[in-house]
Order: sequence, then C-alpha cells, then structure tokens
Amino acid sequence: MTGKLRYVLNTHEQVCHPRQLSVLIRRCTSGSEEKSVSQLLSCLTEETKINRRACEFLVDLALRMELVEKDLHWSGRGWVINAFASDSNDLAEAEKVAYLKYYLDTDGALIINFLEELGASGEEGMLMSRFLNEDGVERVFVKTAEDYLQEVFDISPRYELSKLLYLREKNYSSKVRTDKFIPHIEPLVDLGFVRRSKEGSSVKYGPVFRNEKDKMVNSTAILSREFGSVLDLDQILSKDGDFFRRASISFGLPTEKIDRIRDYPNIRHEIVKAYDETKDTYFRLARLNSIYDLVCIRMLYAPYGRLCEESDVNHTIEQMNAESEEDIRFHVDDSGAREFVTISKDYVNAEMQK
Repeated sequence: MTGKLRYVLNTHEQVCHPRQLSVLIRRCTSGSEEKSVSQLLSCLTEETKINRRACEFLVDLALRMELVEKDLHWSGRGWVINAFASDSNDLAEAEKVAYLKYYLDTDGALIINFLEELGASGEEGMLMSRFLNEDGVERVFVKTAEDYLQEVFDISPRYELSKLLYLREKNYSSKVRTDKFIPHIEPLVDLGFVRRSKEGSSVKYGPVFRNEKDKMVNSTAILSREFGSVLDLDQILSKDGDFFRRASISFGLPTEKIDRIRDYPNIRHEIVKAYDETKDTYFRLARLNSIYDLVCIRMLYAPYGRLCEESDVNHTIEQMNAESEEDIRFHVDDSGAREFVTISKDYVNAEMQK
C-alpha cells in the first residue's frame, strides 16, 4: 500500500522553475531566522520579478517540497539546496540531482505520467497546444488517480484522488490547461531531461539526447525507465531505496558503488563536513536527512566519482557512533524517530584537519 500521494494540483504557470526555489532559499530565507509570509512574499516579488499571487504559489510549493518549515526557515532539504545553489541563472549539476529527488517526492506521480505521454509522442515530441486541446492534462490526471487507487484504500486519500477523476469532466479553458501542464513539465526542462523548442508560434516539448561513450542516448527515455512507476516511488525514495543509483543512470553519472570498508574514511569526512555546514549554532544539532543527501550527491562528483545510498551513509554514521559514542550522538523527534545528530567540536576539528 502506498504511503504518500505525490502530486501537486494547485500551482501556477509562473512557478515552474527550480531556480525560483533556489532564490527563495538563498536570498529570502535562512537556516535560523523565522520569517512572516508577508516578509517572504515581499522579498520574492523583488527577487523573482513575478507577481505576488504567483509568489504565494511558490511559497506553497516550497512548503510542500519540504524546503522550508512552517515558520519559513530552512528544513533539512533547504540546507541541501543552499549548499549546492549558486547565484547563476543556471542550476549547478549537483543541484539538479537534489531537485530531481525533491520534485519526484512531491510531484512524482504527475511527472512520471506526463513523461509517459511525452514518450508516446516519439522523437518528434509533443506540440503543447495539440496535447492540451486533446485533453492530455485530463488524461494524465485520470491515469494518476487510477495508478494510486490500485493501492490506496483509506477514505481520506481516496477522496483526494476522486478530485483528480472529477477533473476529466471539467471544460477547461486553454489558459487553465496551460497552468496545469507547464509547472509539471518545465522543471524537467531545467533539469536537462526535456527539450523545449518553438514551432512557429507554438511550443513543443521533446526528448533530450546526450553523448555517452560515443553513443547518443535518449535521456528522457532513461529517466522514464528508471522512475517509470508511480507505485515504486515509496520504495525508491525510502531509507533503503536506490534513488541515487537511478538518478546516476538518468544523469549519466558514475554508477560504481562505494565499498563501505575501503571508502569509510571518505564517507566519514563528507559526513562531518555536511554536519559542520548544517548544524545549528546553539544546540549543534544537524538533520540526518540533510547529511544523507549532501554526502550521497557529493560522492557522485570529483574527487570521488562513486555511488552511495542513504543506507550506506547511515551505516557509516552508526559505525562512527560505535567507535566514538561520546563524540557522536543521535537525537529523536517528537514521535521517537531518529532525526538529528550532534558531533563534538574536537571530533569535527580533528576530521576537518585531515
């Protein structure tokens, strides 16, 4: 039985680029300072140049993606985006990996089913106006609801899914259809998996090809293959899942797995580095989910070029704790789940000097 419905219905055409979320994190929020909604909206309208109503949707999306907490300071994921984002208009490569995970966790069901529609259009791609006029959006909504209804039996989520089914009966205007399509497809353009082009006055979306070992491969088809089942997302994104393996294949990154024994010093170093970057200044607590993502993503790039998953990082932290219990301590949230870690100053200093 699936544990989470991964789709966002209430969004806005202007709120479709991951870069806008990076602006929200880097320029309008912080890891410690609480903000009012009014303060945040004022900052966003100035920094993004989009209207205030669209900025409200952007804040809602950041909350849904768990980039910020309810009091509008960074959550664990916000720390990750802050670490990888730059002030450039282009996303950093590591930032793309993080966003792929967070978009799939929030809107993955619609993303997967829009990708399926795109794949069915072939290498020529889909003309947006034709897709929308032929009830493409409604078709995706219904497919998403049907996917979930196979596994969801509780009343509340089934009621939410019934809203998707009801949407096929709506007589949407062209503008509303556009608003309901663009925010789900445009992030894939920014992440490098979908190509946007102009055909006359119309917009066309098509697959992206990349050169891999002197062979052209379809990046869009690879992403669709690796994340092709809505009902698999729970396992893929779980603590024991293989998101980073699938992401590495999708982006054409290294897929050679780390060796927990041989690579222990490198993983330990990256854990301590991530902890030192994301800890709060008063209690010295850092969120484990920030550390997991920072370490797994950084291991994919130079000087390491190796694949590791959250379970590997967790295993390494537990080993560090077993070796030095006084220096490394775990802390739980209100429900008793392990969520935070503290590492002593002496341990951090010794590790960072190596």
